[in-house]
Amino acid sequence: MSILHVLFPVLLLLLLAAPGDGTLLHLIDSLACKGKHGRCRKAFCFLNERRIGMCTFSRRFCCRRKK
Repeated sequence: MSILHVLFPVLLLLLLAAPGDGTLLHLIDSLACKGKHGRCRKAFCFLNERRIGMCTFSRRFCCRRKK
């Protein structure tokens, strides 16, 4: 595997995110939370959800549906 295969997704994400507005950080947050089958919420989790952590680069909660 060449280094280009590794760097291409990173460069693509950097191009999609406008500098300074935090879009890239929110994208990384949501991908990390979705990896745990959750969703980043701004203020609180809904009643049918439980908090499974915090989103890393923001003050958002990572919430997942209760079973």
